[in-house]
Amino acid sequence: MTKDKMIKKIMQRMSKRADDGIKKYGSTMLHSRKSFVAWCDDVQEELWDSIVYIEKLKSLMAIEIKELENIGGTDD
Repeated sequence: MTKDKMIKKIMQRMSKRADDGIKKYGSTMLHSRKSFVAWCDDVQEELWDSIVYIEKLKSLMAIEIKELENIGGTDD
């Protein structure tokens, strides 16, 4: 096991997610049966969701930057 605290946290979250998936779907990923195309569709859907999440984060960051610029005021 790694000594890196950040990696440990990620591994704990992945483990919990796997356990939640087993409860929800009644199967591990190892034993899950889908066609190749179905797995590709799943990957595409996850990546599309990721793009949406990234876009949301960008908009939140833009708001934060704008607020920080307004707080700084004008020192001219």
